[in-house]
Formats: sequence, structure tokens, C-alpha cells
Amino acid sequence: MVGIELLDSGTTGNYIIGNFIGTDTIGTLPLGNANEGINIGPDADMNFIGGKNQGEGNVICGNGKEGIMIESNSNEIHRNYIGTDLSGTIDLGNALSGIYINTGCVNNYIGDTLQGTGNTIAFNGKSGTGDGISLDNTSGSGNLMLGNSIYNNFELGIDISTDGVTSNDPGDQDTGPNGLQNFPVITKAITCSFQEIRIAGYLNSYPFEEFWIEFFANPTPDPSGNGEGEIYIGGKKVMTDANGTVNFSLVFPAAVLQNSYIAATASRVSSECTSEFGPAFPVSELPSPQVESPVKYCIGDTIAAIIVVPQSGGVISWYDDFSLINLITMSDTFAPDSLLLPGINLFYMIETDSGGCESPARIVEVMINDCDSSLGDTLIIYHGFSPNEDGINDKWIIDGIRKSKTNEVFIYNRWGNRVNYFKNYNNNDIVWDGYSGGGHRLPDGTYYYLIKLPETKKPPYKGWVQLTR
Repeated sequence: MVGIELLDSGTTGNYIIGNFIGTDTIGTLPLGNANEGINIGPDADMNFIGGKNQGEGNVICGNGKEGIMIESNSNEIHRNYIGTDLSGTIDLGNALSGIYINTGCVNNYIGDTLQGTGNTIAFNGKSGTGDGISLDNTSGSGNLMLGNSIYNNFELGIDISTDGVTSNDPGDQDTGPNGLQNFPVITKAITCSFQEIRIAGYLNSYPFEEFWIEFFANPTPDPSGNGEGEIYIGGKKVMTDANGTVNFSLVFPAAVLQNSYIAATASRVSSECTSEFGPAFPVSELPSPQVESPVKYCIGDTIAAIIVVPQSGGVISWYDDFSLINLITMSDTFAPDSLLLPGINLFYMIETDSGGCESPARIVEVMINDCDSSLGDTLIIYHGFSPNEDGINDKWIIDGIRKSKTNEVFIYNRWGNRVNYFKNYNNNDIVWDGYSGGGHRLPDGTYYYLIKLPETKKPPYKGWVQLTR
């Protein structure tokens, strides 16, 4: 039994709107038909399932086969809830695919670029097989899928050949349903203060052709690694070059959360063929700038400027309050000496890129210690440093050594030859910076130390340290 069936030539121009097919009268309980919810049979062309106006969509759920089976041409499918209720949250999936386009069928439109006219297609494939939208491997071209919300279906969101993910091919020269249209590949997705999303990537397909690329957000990727399309973000028309390639970089005013995923489809304008969803790409925030923290000094030390490595070529702003209100300076280099008090001093910095996007705030801790108090019997000795003059971890720091007034530090290479020696090592002006005692730059590698603290009357500290620039 089929919920609604349109058969034979001449059965055209019909509107099926505002129905609950396979559910109760409020669309929350599955009462499915044994076969399809709607079957548009062979030669029954140019029919309308749902409409572009509010309230014209159907709820099509819980059926024993597909939600909608299309076996004809030039049909339009709009504003329907296929496999779920009107809220899009209740699992009322059909047993097989949400929509199936059968052999030889062409020019069917599922959704539209007009906001709100797409379909919600979710939770389908309850029998253990089925996609959101499936194109039979013998179906035709010109089947356009735009602006839909497609998620949590058993197999793919869109499968254009009912065989799993269809890989891209150079120049898109393969043939098949919808021309086996290549999908876009996303290479960057950055959320900016949760107010906009910046997306970059590329498409390789036919040369000198226009394509409409649509972008979608998803809380999780499809198990295939390719995406589905739960939240429609927006679309952009692009044109490929002589090699069939176009690179895109776009900004959309959409609040997309970090740790969600972005996927995209491509529709060739001239043939109206839509691809599958491309690989799901994780959303991240603008990376925070790199800086050494904590920075440790003793009372009376000369305080060096803090040097920051921007990650996005942006401007660094420094604040002394967590709310980022009291701006101190805007610079890659920050000299905090006049602001420091004994103890822990906290500063906050952000990076703002050329488009005005801000990174998360990074805390920089500057510690001013009383290094002249009584000497304990424990040093904190770090096993590595990177003296590449980037201002980060350039010196070998030995916490607690300033408490000794007569300390001696010996550095040896792997052959046991002494390469440097320090008397009264203080982590400041008397400190190992990766050079030998004769001023020669030492090669990367493992070195060995001997540290004597005569006041403790304890054996010397011995161990290794890795020098890596």
C-alpha cells in the first residue's frame, strides 16, 4: 500500500500539500504505509510535493519503503519533513531513503535557494539501508538539490549513484547520474566570535563553468567522513578557470560553533546537476598567538620584553584585565617592567586578523620571585629548550637556582667535552642560550649537565637537556 500515488502520462500539475502521510494527525507518531509514502510513477511529470509557501509542506514518515519515490521528470519537492516531525527533532524515519530518484529520471527539483523552501530530510534508512536522497545508478541528469536540511540518515546525505561516496575525478570527465558531479573540498573553517564563519576551499570540475556552491554545518560528521547538511549556512556562485578549478574564500554571518563540521555541495548551473556532500571539515577558532608563559624573574632582574609570534598575520592587543577592557598596548612586543609587582602578574592578549576576527584571549603569566630567600634542596630542571631567537623558551631555565650564591653549572656534549660553564647561574644575564663558552652556536642535540650547590652539602645534580632550535 502506498500513501499517495500518481500514475501514467497526463497525471501532471498536481499539488500534494499540507498532508500527514505515514503519521498521526499532528505528525508525531509513525503510522506508516507498507510501501512508499508518495510514489510519482512513470510519465507522471511536473507534479508538486509541498510548496514554497508556509504550511504547504507535507510530513512523510514511518513508511515501509521510501518517503518519496520519483519515477518521472520535472517534479518539484519543497518544504516537506521527510523522516521527522515538524520540529525536525523526532525520529520518524522511513525504512529506506527519504527520496529516491529512479532510472532515467531528469530535471527534478528538491528544495530551492529561496530561504525556507528546502526540505528537512532526516532519520531515514530505518531498515539498515538508505540515504537522505538517493539517485539510482541509472537515473538521469538535471536533478537539483538546494537549500535542504539533511542529517542523521543511515547512509549518505546525498548519494548520486547508490554506491556510497563517489570520489572526485580530475576535470569531472566521468559520466553517470547527475554527471557524477564532483563535490567541493573545504580547507578552512574558522568561526569568528561565534558571529560569522569563514570558509575556504576549492572545486575542480568542468572548465569555464559556473557553479552554485552551498555550505552546511553539522554537529558531527557522517560516518563516511563526508558530510551531511543539517544547517544551511549559505551559497555562492563561482566560475572555474581553464583547468576546471576555482578557489573560494567566503564569509557568512552565521553563528557556527567550534567543533562542529562544515560540508558543501556543488551544482553545475548549465546542467542543474548537484553533487554529493564533500568531506566534513572541523570548525575551529582563530588560533591564539604563540608566547612563552609563564615568564619568571627574580626581584631586581632586568625585565626583557615579551615577544609574540602572531598566527594569522594580525595585530596583537595586550590587556591587564580578564574582561579585555583596559588596553595597555597593541604590539608584537610588550615590555611590562613598569607594571610588575612581586608575585604573579597576569596579562591577556588577543590577535585580531585583517578581517577583524579576534582569537580567544591568551593569558601570559609573569612571575617576580624573591630568589634571595633561603636555599631549599630542590631545583626544577627542564629537559629541553629551543634557542631559535623567537622569544619563546630561548633560555635554559633552572627554577630555584638563584637561591644559591655560589652555584656552578657545567655543560658537556655527548663526548664528555665541556662546552660551557657558569658561575652564579641566575636565569637572566648568566644563563645558557645555546652557545658555547667561546661564543659559538652549538648544534642541536642532547647535552649533559652537572650542577653544584655548595650550600646544600648535597651531591651535584646530574642529567641531560635537549637543545632543539
